[in-house]
Amino acid sequence: MSSSPKSKRTPPSNRFEDYVLTYEVGPQAGLFPASNQKLSYVQGTIGSPYYTQARQLVDLGFDFNFDGKIYKKLFIHTGGWCVLSDPLRTSANQVLGDVGVGGTGNNNGTISDSFGSYNHVLLAVWFDALRNTWRFTNDTGPSGTTPISTYLPNLGISSLSDLNSGKITMPAGIDSTTGGVKYCLGESGSSGKYFLVRWKSFSYNKTESTNVIIFDIVIYENGKIEFRYSPRLGTPNDTAEGATIGIFANGESVASPRYRDFSSILRPDTRPVHVNGGSSYDGSYTELDEYTGDLAKYGANLKTRLHWPGVGQFGAIFRFSPPTIRRRQNRSILNLRESSSFVSDGSSYFNDQNTIPFTSQVVEYPTMLPTSLRSSYNSSQAVYVNELYTSGSIQVTRTLSPGMFDSVLEDALLDGRRRSGQ
Repeated sequence: MSSSPKSKRTPPSNRFEDYVLTYEVGPQAGLFPASNQKLSYVQGTIGSPYYTQARQLVDLGFDFNFDGKIYKKLFIHTGGWCVLSDPLRTSANQVLGDVGVGGTGNNNGTISDSFGSYNHVLLAVWFDALRNTWRFTNDTGPSGTTPISTYLPNLGISSLSDLNSGKITMPAGIDSTTGGVKYCLGESGSSGKYFLVRWKSFSYNKTESTNVIIFDIVIYENGKIEFRYSPRLGTPNDTAEGATIGIFANGESVASPRYRDFSSILRPDTRPVHVNGGSSYDGSYTELDEYTGDLAKYGANLKTRLHWPGVGQFGAIFRFSPPTIRRRQNRSILNLRESSSFVSDGSSYFNDQNTIPFTSQVVEYPTMLPTSLRSSYNSSQAVYVNELYTSGSIQVTRTLSPGMFDSVLEDALLDGRRRSGQ
C-alpha cells in the first residue's frame, strides 16, 4: 500500500490569490549569486541610462506562466519596479501609461486598481523615486547638466582630483561596473531558467541623498518570483522616502484591486493578513503618500532607515511561489507506532487528494506571536521552513487561549528591531 499516484493528485491552482509569500532573513539570504560580468545595463528610452528615467522592455528568454497567463517580456524601470507585460503591448511607453504611475514612472502612490484590458503584473521590489548611483566621476547629475563635483560634499569628498588620483577611496555612490540597473538571463538547476534584474541606487532622487541600496528581482521559469535585498549601505538620512513593496495583478474591477502588499510584514499594520502572506486591499484601507499627498490602498511610505527588509548585517528574500504538491507517506512504514492498514479493506490506495486533515492543516502559533512573521530568521534549515509555507497544505493562525510562554513573546519586542533600525 502506498500514497495515491501523482497522476491522481490535482495540482494546486496557480491563481494570483493562491501564491504563497515567505520572508527570509539570515546569512544565506541577500542578493542573487550572479557574476557582474554577466549583467548588461538597461538602456533607457529617454534620459540617461543610469539616472531617473531609464526604462526598457526586454525579452525574458522563456515563457513565464503566472496567474494562468503566459508572459514573454519584462518592462524594467529605474524606480525599483518592473512589469510582466501583456503581449498586446509592444513598447515601454505603452506599458508605462497602462500601470498609472505618472509620466516619469516615479509615483508609487498612484498604481492603478486595474490595468484596463491589459493583463500586466506590476512587481514593486522597492518602488520609489530612486536615483541611480554614478558610474564615473565625470558623470553629470540627474538634469544632464550638473557635474558630479557639485554633489561631492554630500558624498564626503572635498576634491575631485584626489578622488581620481586614488588618494581617496571611491564611495559607494560611484561605481564604474555595478552602478545603475543591470539584468541577465541564466540557468538555475531544478528551477530552470531565470531572469535577474539588479538595482544599485540612491534611496531617493534628491541631491542630498547618500544612502545606497542594492536589490534584485529574480523571475524563475518554474513560476517562482524572488525579491532579494542586500544589507543597507551608507547612512540612511533621506527624510522624503516613501517606497512600496508588493505585486499588483490586473484587477477584475476598481472596487476589487488584486494587490498583494508586502509592507505589512515590515511594519505594524491595521489590515488583516492574507491567508498566504502579506496583505490585500480590504475595501477600506488607505494610506497617505507623505510626499505626493496621494491616497493609496497599499503601503506607500516605507523608509530604508525603518523598514528595509535586510536586518543588521543580513540580507533578505521575499519569495512569491505557487503552492506545490506534497506527497504524504503511507503509515504502513511506521511499524513501531502503527501496524494497522490505512484503509479498511487493505487493498485500496490512500487518496491524499481527499484527505481533509492533510489539505487544510492548521498550525497554531502562540497568541502573542504575529502570524505575519513568516520568517526563517536565524534558522539553519531555511529551505525546509519555507517549503512548509509554500506547500499549500498549512495555514498559520493564533491559538485561542494564552500559553505559558506568551508573556515573553510580545509583539512590541518582536517589532522593536524594526523601529530601532537594527
